[in-house]
Amino acid sequence: MKKIASFLLIMFFAVGFAFSQNSSGGSNYYSSLFGDEIAPLSASGGSALVWVDMAFEADGVVSGLTNLGYVVTVATGAGDFNTKIQSGLYNMVVLFSQDWSSSGQGISLSAVSNYISGGGAMIYATWTTSDQSFANLFEANITVNTNMTTVTISDPGLASGISNPFTVSNAGTWGIFSVGLSAIGSGEVLATFENSDAAIIRGNGGQTIMLGYLSDAPPSAQRQAIFENVVNATTPNVVPIPYYWIIILFVMIAATILFTQRKRIFHHA
Repeated sequence: MKKIASFLLIMFFAVGFAFSQNSSGGSNYYSSLFGDEIAPLSASGGSALVWVDMAFEADGVVSGLTNLGYVVTVATGAGDFNTKIQSGLYNMVVLFSQDWSSSGQGISLSAVSNYISGGGAMIYATWTTSDQSFANLFEANITVNTNMTTVTISDPGLASGISNPFTVSNAGTWGIFSVGLSAIGSGEVLATFENSDAAIIRGNGGQTIMLGYLSDAPPSAQRQAIFENVVNATTPNVVPIPYYWIIILFVMIAATILFTQRKRIFHHA
């Protein structure tokens, strides 16, 4: 009976977190960006889909992506994000569930899973253990530790050109602005918090990165540079073309040339 009661209590808190809100109010930096498509500032590096449900300040996500050459589409909501991530139009996706949980706002777990399985690069953050199933897709677990303040990077490329360690803090009225992580599967820890929990984990052969802090938590002067380094630390998995398809394509090209030039070839013969 005690086991049943304990299980029901755990489920009660899990459901509560899934539908609870992380902030206690304030203006949303992304309100003016929802639905926008922003052109790249340099030669195009591809197309990026962004859904950040809330940030109190400019977080360097959109500006960082456009600076790296991405055409950025900001979703209008969870439903729009679910539709767009399944479109096949984006080679980079950023999903930061910062005010509401991913599950609570209706983000499709299967759509995210399929996108990653298809080879797309993706960066993810959340604030609640109710999104454990999402974290697992990024080869990460969310621990029970929260609101750590120091991030120490162990990966040289990720640390390039920024302060290391750097601090994270509450940019508004967040209840939780950082969560501890641990790597699972082939997940690779790129940075840690002061309590030795992982702060940044790269997974899926380099396709994905999960952050243990919210997008507006790093120092404002370094947010864009930090995020650009995170983007550059991902490596989308290009699915190789089987050799037999290359052979078939070569034969088809050769046959086309032979057919179109047959009169000239056989005339000279």
